[in-house]
Order: sequence, then structure tokens, then C-alpha cells
Amino acid sequence: MFRLLLVDDERPVVEGLEEIIPWEDLRIVQVYTAFSGQEALNVMKKHAIDIVVTDIQMPGMTGIELIKEIERRSPRTKCVLLSGHAEFEYAKQAIQSNVIDYLLKPIRSQTLIDSVNRAQELLQQEWEQIGSYERSVQALRENLPLLRENMLKELLQGGRIREEEWERRRQTLDVPFVPGDDCSLVLARMDEPGRVGEADPSLAEFAVGNIAAEVFSDGFHTWTCKVDHGFLIFVVKLTQTRAAEMRREDEADWTKSRKQLLEETASRFQSTVKHYLKCKISILIGDWGVFPGGLQALYRQALSSLIKYVGDSEDFFLASMEEKRKVTALRGLHEHPTIAHLLEVGHWKQAYGKVGDIFSELNRINARHREFLMEAYFSISGAVAMTAHNNGYLLSEVLGDEDYAAMMQPAYDSARTLEALTLRALNKLEARMIADLEGNRLSIVQKVHAFIDKNLDTDVSLQSISDHVYLHPVYLSKVYKLETGEGLSEYINRTRMEKACHLLKNSRQKIYEIAESLGYQTNYFIRVFKRQYGMTPQEYRRIQI
Repeated sequence: MFRLLLVDDERPVVEGLEEIIPWEDLRIVQVYTAFSGQEALNVMKKHAIDIVVTDIQMPGMTGIELIKEIERRSPRTKCVLLSGHAEFEYAKQAIQSNVIDYLLKPIRSQTLIDSVNRAQELLQQEWEQIGSYERSVQALRENLPLLRENMLKELLQGGRIREEEWERRRQTLDVPFVPGDDCSLVLARMDEPGRVGEADPSLAEFAVGNIAAEVFSDGFHTWTCKVDHGFLIFVVKLTQTRAAEMRREDEADWTKSRKQLLEETASRFQSTVKHYLKCKISILIGDWGVFPGGLQALYRQALSSLIKYVGDSEDFFLASMEEKRKVTALRGLHEHPTIAHLLEVGHWKQAYGKVGDIFSELNRINARHREFLMEAYFSISGAVAMTAHNNGYLLSEVLGDEDYAAMMQPAYDSARTLEALTLRALNKLEARMIADLEGNRLSIVQKVHAFIDKNLDTDVSLQSISDHVYLHPVYLSKVYKLETGEGLSEYINRTRMEKACHLLKNSRQKIYEIAESLGYQTNYFIRVFKRQYGMTPQEYRRIQI
């Protein structure tokens, strides 16, 4: 789908082209209009325009000057130039840029349609070339580090990837880990950026990552990412060669040798960073677990150990603290996407599914201690309150007295009671937001109708209406059609014709006066009216007498 801009200082020409050409049939999703070169450039600042159809002779900035500026700002935009007979040879000689056609006025509809089709074909060819396999592969290679990092962060946060999907992504991203691998985590916290990071801390992080890849490569495969806390996380596993060597040397206790090797390598990594980058980092080595399902637990344990045993100390080195915990946080409650994330973007179906998972987990662990219920309560109630407040509501307005009191002073005594309260709160919040959404859309339609009624004799283009209601034209078109079942341009044309019929029947205004009151030039008004009703305005007036 393409976006097109019509530019001409003669308003009837622009409006005629906008209304007569069947743009939707030409795969034109949006038609913008401008009545000067500068106005056209302003439109292009706000919207991505694919095709520009512009007159050559305009006051101020000419069409030639406009096209040259478009070529500088948006070289992929295709331009069609409208020219009078006296200007045609001049235009052909003056423009050696991205003009794909020169059309003589007056313009035949089919001629312009052919030019637009040609522009679309050129754009399609260019985008196909850009999206070609070779270019895609190159772009993938360039973005591999970021894609790998995002995938690892997803796994650390508890993300689950189907086995068949995992193998595809592993091969695409060239990840050296497979499900079932024994792996460990190394957490690196930048305590001082050093000389490399003084200007830009991200440079220091990049350098630290490169040093880690080099130091660990002797015996380990690594996979790195920067987590939200600002720490660097390295997932590591033994290379096949080193694992085989250890098993040959000590089959019975090779896991102890593996642990020792990891600690020695991590210590060398820390000292190398300190020596070459002059920056301090603290290192924490986590336990060993199974990839990828065990990553989230390893990551949480590493964070917990950092708080319990390192704190604010700088330049610290901590080997794994193998703790056997009786109590752990509710897994489903904190896995991404959380309840807060789902509510924030209005994914209600997934949010209800998440609630079901959370309370299934509570029931499985037989939450005898109210602490588990409290953990769930504070997380869920905080998410509900945040969503309400972000959308301009108070919880007391949304929940009603009884549920509001229960939310503010929880009296739950079981997971079932809390789940019921949660579902009622979500139901009421969803209903309020949907009602407001529908009300907002209805309000938009009412504002659009009021603006059109007031400005039928001036400018009721989609762009002017969009500016009035502060909405993007594409969004406005979709909302209007969704609410009314009618396209906005259809409503404008119908309103103009209905008003024309009323004036022809009930007033003594002359035809040209009626045309002007509706924003038409007389000849164009007569053509449009005849196309709509099969007769001229004069003929319509005569049969009403």
C-alpha cells in the first residue's frame, strides 16, 4: 500500500483529482493534499510519502524546486510533474532527477492512473531489491549481536521457546548452546568505568565483552547480554574438547575440575579487565544448571547472592554459593510478560491467562503461608492500580465500594478468594477502558461531523480534519469507518450533495453561489452533482418546483 501527495496552488485541481480518481483501487491507502511547495514539504515531514504529483508553476516554491528538495530529503519518493503546454519542454530539460513522468494539463484520469501505476512498479522493484535475500542476510549478520542479546534476556526472564522454534533460532543466530547443556552464569558488575568508559560507558561494556570472549574461549563457549540492572551476564559451558579432556583425567570428579576451571578463568578475566581497561568490576559466579530451563533460577540466585554477599563492595570476586533454599518466589508471578506488562498494552486475554497460571501455582504449592498470597496480592494490585492511574482513573471509581475496600484492606484467606477478587477487578477495569474507548471514538466522530458542517465551504480534506482532532489521518480514517460503517470521503461527498439538494429546493441562491458555499468551482460542482444524481443542478431544481 502506498501514500500519495497532490500539490497544486489551484484548489479545484487538487480536489478534483482527489475525488475523481479511484485511489483505493490503485492501492493508494492515503491521499494527502497541499497547495504550495512549502506546505508539501511540511506534509512530508509528518508522513512517509511514496508518490508526489505536483504542478510546475506555483507561487513561491515552484514544482521544479520542490522536486529537487524532495530528491535531497527523500530520494526514494517518486514524482509526477504536471505541466502546461508552454512549460513542457522547459520542464523536460530542467529536471534530471526522480521525475518519472510529465503530464500535460488538462489531465486525463487514465493518464494519471498509468503514471501512478508506473511509480508503484518502480517502488515495488526497489523495495524488493532492498528486501532481497542477500541484503536480508547481510542485515542479519550486522544485527546478530543485538538479536542474540535479546534472545538471552528473554530466557533469563523465564521466556519459553518451543523446541522446533528454538532449533531454528539457534541456527539463525549461531548460538553455541542446545537444550540439555550444562551451563553456568558469570555476572560482571561495572564498579568504575575506567579510562575507556569515561566518555561513554557503553564503550567500556563493549570492551569488557570482547575481553570476556577472548579469555573464556580457551575452555568455554559464552553467550553475553546486558540485563536491565546494568550488569553483564555471561552464560558459559565447557567446549567439547575441554570437557573430554577433563573426563579422561578424572571421570569420577570432573565436575569439581570444571568448577575450578571456571573460577580460574573468571579471575583471569577480572584481572585482565583491570589491567588493560583500568576499570574495576565485581565478578560473581553462579551455580551450574540445565540450559535453557534452568537459566531463570540461576540468574535470580546470582542476583540474590550479589545482594547478600557483595553489596556495594567494589572489585569483588565471589564464587558460587550453593544454597539449598526452602522458599523461592512465585515463578509465574514474575516471569515476563508480567501482569503489569500485559495490562499496560491492553492484552486482556493474555492477562486472564496469566492470572490463571499464577493461582494454579499457588494451589500447587498449597500456599498455607499468607506470605505467598501477600506476594501475589501486592504484585497484582500494584499492576491494576498502575493501569487505572495511567488511564486517568481512580480505583475507587472503577471497582466500586466493596471491591475497593477489599483491595485496599485485603481480607483474603485463601488463593481462591484472592483469585476471585483479582478477576472482578480485571473485569471492571477492562469494561471501563472499553467503554471509554468506544466513547472516545464516538466523540471523535461527533467532532469530525461538527468540523465538516462548519467548513464545507473551505477545507474539509482528510488532512485538515486530522489536524483539527489531533489524530493521524490513517488512524482517523479507520476509526471513522469502524464507528460509522462509511468512509470519511463518502460522508463528506454525501453531506455536500444533501446540502446542495436542500439549497436547490429551498433557496433562491444561484448555482454558482451554492457551489461556492460547498467549496466547489461551478463547473466541477455541476459535474459531481450530475454523476451523483444523473441530472444537472438546474434540472434538479426545475423538477422540485
